[in-house]
Amino acid sequence: MQTASISNQNFGASLISKVPIKHKVKGRWQDKSVSFIKFDTNKRRDREALKEVSKLWGGDNFSASIAEEADILHKNSHVYGITLQDAPHSYVDSNKVLGLITTDKIEKGTKEVEIYRMGVIPEFAHGAKRNVKHVGTALLEGLQKLLNKNSDNPAINITLDSDRAAAKKFFANAKENSNININAR
Repeated sequence: MQTASISNQNFGASLISKVPIKHKVKGRWQDKSVSFIKFDTNKRRDREALKEVSKLWGGDNFSASIAEEADILHKNSHVYGITLQDAPHSYVDSNKVLGLITTDKIEKGTKEVEIYRMGVIPEFAHGAKRNVKHVGTALLEGLQKLLNKNSDNPAINITLDSDRAAAKKFFANAKENSNININAR
């Protein structure tokens, strides 16, 4: 009988940058720094972490389709996330993942990217009574930092597959001085 040793695997999630969210402390909103990471969907352990996130979220908020995409496409799936996990990111704690996003491949010089799916942990979704907010905004800020790192031009375009009314609500918290141009369909 053959057994796999998970502890000997090379995991692939990597820290892209730190981004802020808001969390409630004693009734007041305060900034909290979280990690914007890229999952290595070519690694089985990262795909398993995405499946676990989907289970924890009940398959809601695109978590099931993001996990399925990663499982089918492997390295051709580009999944990023926000996690409370500080370090190391070689092993992703699914219980600490707050948001997920899938995009086009981002290479050096990329200034435009399309977001295919974007979701946050259901208990912190917009409109819910929550003690954490701005997870979606943090996902966009992390994506913006990644694009800015890969390009000489700070102006970037992000296309989100969403109707304008939903996008307007979702991005209402985006910073006014941001260089992000959001194109909702």
